[in-house]
Amino acid sequence: MTGPATWDEAYLLSSLPAEEADWLEVKGSGVFDPSKNDVDRGLLSKAICALANSGGGILVLGLRKGENGWIVDNGGISIEFRKPSTREWLEDVIPTLADLPIHSFNVYAITGGQPSSQIQSRKAVFALEIRDSELAPHQALDNKYYARVGGKSRPIGHRLVMDILGRRREPAMDVKMHFAYMPTPSMYALRIVTENVGRVYAKYVSIFVFVPKHLVHSPEGQLHFHEVRAIEGVSYAVFRKSNITRDPIQQTAPLPDLGPVRYDPILPGLHYTNSIVMAHDFAEKRLYLRDARILWQVHADNAPARSGSVLAREIPFPDA
Repeated sequence: MTGPATWDEAYLLSSLPAEEADWLEVKGSGVFDPSKNDVDRGLLSKAICALANSGGGILVLGLRKGENGWIVDNGGISIEFRKPSTREWLEDVIPTLADLPIHSFNVYAITGGQPSSQIQSRKAVFALEIRDSELAPHQALDNKYYARVGGKSRPIGHRLVMDILGRRREPAMDVKMHFAYMPTPSMYALRIVTENVGRVYAKYVSIFVFVPKHLVHSPEGQLHFHEVRAIEGVSYAVFRKSNITRDPIQQTAPLPDLGPVRYDPILPGLHYTNSIVMAHDFAEKRLYLRDARILWQVHADNAPARSGSVLAREIPFPDA
């Protein structure tokens, strides 16, 4: 998917997704009202705030749904709807449509030019590229907050507003898992990847992983074993891993002397991995797994704890 700086009419009509998406909203030419010499600021405000609050996206003005996809609505929108030009006027209007003002955006005017063009002379389709905002959440003109949900701009409640706000101030940790084969000693391990998908570095991180005990090889003898806990009648081996490290001070045999424990910050986009060794017969057991579920909970600085679960049979498994 290319950015709107390179779009032309052919791209608009043949390469855009057939339906609106979380990153794409499309409005017809009716959003501009010649009788008021203005744009529908309330509608534009909701759409722009929703995109800025949801990681960014593109608002296209001047298209509508046809029988076989997108078509240009009413020949497009006048490039001189307001002086000095519609594009420059929109660049002045957009920051006024949100509180806090939105400043990270671009406006592109896509014109026709071919004899068969649906975009008429002196008209254009406008693509408003709204970037992921460092100032989110933004409030629309109706004093509500919006986000892109299911391909629509929808009002959101307090909890999601606080979650968006937290992404600016706090790390956001995501957890992914996969099984890996260990040729020696011919066993499998569960790899847990804890990644900082937020915008703020994580200083202190701890992850707890709960695995049904009968699937784990000698849990008490593994490095990050924490405890055994019964949850809803199932006995879980609980493992805890933090982003701590110890720097070698001196290389001595058989092991190096290590310095004091310290936390190794996890920058945005980076991760750390830990492993849990599974039972010797795990490869056979997994064939009969049905409802065996692996749980996780991750804590990072002052961010609210995040938790989740996944069925063991749904975790990617390699061929030996």
